[in-house]
Amino acid sequence: ILLTGWSESRGRQATMLFTCTNAANFTYTESPLSNTDFPGVSEGAIETADLNQDGKIDLLVTGFNGSGTTQVGKYNKDICGYYLNKSANTNQKPSVVGNLNQAFSVSGDEPLVTFTWDAATDDHTPSNSLTYNLALRDATSGKWFLYPNARMGDADDGCRSLSEMGNVYTNRSWKIFNLPPSTYQWTVQAIDANFVGGPFAPMKTFSFPVTNLGNPVESLNVSALDGQLLLENSTGNEATVRVYTASGKLVKELKTMANATLKLNKGFYIVKANAGLITLVGKVVL
Repeated sequence: ILLTGWSESRGRQATMLFTCTNAANFTYTESPLSNTDFPGVSEGAIETADLNQDGKIDLLVTGFNGSGTTQVGKYNKDICGYYLNKSANTNQKPSVVGNLNQAFSVSGDEPLVTFTWDAATDDHTPSNSLTYNLALRDATSGKWFLYPNARMGDADDGCRSLSEMGNVYTNRSWKIFNLPPSTYQWTVQAIDANFVGGPFAPMKTFSFPVTNLGNPVESLNVSALDGQLLLENSTGNEATVRVYTASGKLVKELKTMANATLKLNKGFYIVKANAGLITLVGKVVL
């Protein structure tokens, strides 16, 4: 446990480290480093991360450090520093996540992809406390829909660039609606209680949408010409078009199985159109 702030008993700012001596009884003992190595700070913040990739969690400290007689540091100003962990204890990374699967369905009129995976294991973090980081990209364009925020595919695979929980938290399934039609790659890594990421699972690839969800996708397009909104619908499904002002107010709504036009006043609009498994959202200027 790490604490910072003003200590009445010490009469100074303090940065205190407590180590567990009896987990069953939640008993902790203050480390001597609190009074010898860590400059005391108040009005500040602390963060932990493995800064030098040696499997040990290091400490970053910011805040105001005073100049009292018992103060550690005596900088008498705002400071920012880091302290490398020199203890013998190391933290092992979580295991690789297994059994990645994706399933396709339709929720209402919206296409849906559900991603699932098995729990990872870790030497110190219980499986139900591990968080997970889902990465998803368009295999054709290389564009990330869910950025991994971690190294990928090298000797440091899984090394995090953020000291925080995974982007899907403790969930082992995640749903994404209305992915644009394309081919996708995705993977998952587990993250332990020290925010250390395990290796990414091997990438899985899928194409979306898939034909067993309904009618084959043909074409849906929205464009502007001569002050009118043009809808081209050859999907074989009913298309719903909603037109919004820049402030989000709905001004027009149309449902049709065929092509259609909408006459609108000159201006800037947000248009959402969907038919079957296709959803389009874009800006239109008339």
